[in-house]
Amino acid sequence: MVNKTLDSDRVQDKRTQILSAAAKIFTAKGFHQAKVEEIAAAAGVGKGTVYEYFTSKTEIFQEMLSYMLELYQQYFEDNLDYSRPVREQLYLIMTTHLHYLTENKVMFNFMLEPHLTLNKEMQEWLFAKKSEFLDGLAKLLKLGVDRGELRPIDPFAGAQILFGIMISLSGEVFLDRNGLDYQEVINHVLDILFKGLES
Repeated sequence: MVNKTLDSDRVQDKRTQILSAAAKIFTAKGFHQAKVEEIAAAAGVGKGTVYEYFTSKTEIFQEMLSYMLELYQQYFEDNLDYSRPVREQLYLIMTTHLHYLTENKVMFNFMLEPHLTLNKEMQEWLFAKKSEFLDGLAKLLKLGVDRGELRPIDPFAGAQILFGIMISLSGEVFLDRNGLDYQEVINHVLDILFKGLES
C-alpha cells in the first residue's frame, strides 16, 4: 500500500510527514473534499505548520506527486546493476515498475483522475522526468549494443518502445487484473523483443 512506501524511514522531516498525511487524506476524501486542517491533523502538526511548508492545497498535491515520482526513481536506482545482462536488467525494470505501481495503486489511481489541472511548471517537470527515464533506458540499450548483446539499433527508438510497453502494462495494474501473471507476460514481451516478429 502507498502508506508503507510514503512512511519510509528514509526521511523523517515534517515536510515528508505532511506529504504522507496528504496522500492518506487525498486518497480517502478526494482533492476537493480534503481540507488542509485534516492533512495537518493526520500529520500530527498544526495547520499553521503546514503553511510554513506549502502555500496551498494545490501545492501540497503537486509536491506529493513530485515526492511519489522521486521515490519511484529511487526504487530503480536501488535495484539496477549495469554489470548484469541487458535482458535481466529490462526484466528487473519492468517487474520493479509493476511492483511499485501495485504497492501504490490507490494513490496513482487518484492522481490519474481529472480533478486537478497541473500548472505549467509541474507539466514541464513531469516531461523532464519522462525524458530522464527514456534516457536511462536508451543508455541501457546502447550498453547492450556495445557489449554485443543486442544488434545495432537506435537506442532512443528502442527506449520509446519499452516505455510504451510499460505504460500498457500499467493499465493492467489499474484495471485490477489480479489473475494476470505479470512475470509471464514480461517474459513473453522480452522474447518478442529479443527474437523479433519475423519467422
